Amino acid sequence: MASTANQIALGDVIAIRGRGMLSSMISLVSGYVSHVGIVTATGDNYADIDVTQALEKVSTLSLVQTLAHAKFGYCLHCNDLAYGDRVTIATYALSRLGKAYPYSNLAWQLMKQVTGNPRWTEYLDSDTNEICSELASDAYMKVGRDFGVAPRDCTPSDCFRYAIASPNWQTFQL
Repeated sequence: MASTANQIALGDVIAIRGRGMLSSMISLVSGYVSHVGIVTATGDNYADIDVTQALEKVSTLSLVQTLAHAKFGYCLHCNDLAYGDRVTIATYALSRLGKAYPYSNLAWQLMKQVTGNPRWTEYLDSDTNEICSELASDAYMKVGRDFGVAPRDCTPSDCFRYAIASPNWQTFQL
């Protein structure tokens, strides 16, 4: 079911499969989607919805801009989040604006995926900067939620798989 802008709420996760080579490599290693971001402003149409995400640095783009770089996208909506928790999630994501993207964390994620050993991400990841899925996972941890894996181990596909498997989540195609 395709979503409309009024179904997207503050704190929702936007999950996409990007069009570039890096996105293809991430999808190949970790699964269906290659990137996630947090909805930090809502509105009546996609141009008014802001998605804060770790790119070259943590930035906020409109949902229209986010989807322009995507093969496809989904909104992951947790049904049992209180509004205050949604504000906390969005506020955390916005507090990370301008933080540099830790490309080394991608290498540690790759090593974890290849070896199955989480030591790569849990001990070697940057603990001051986050890749996209770590940003989403850390934001949800602020309200005591997770995506079924430790924040440093989380991939975009982990967020997606968790949402589609959980009865408390709805997934809308964008």
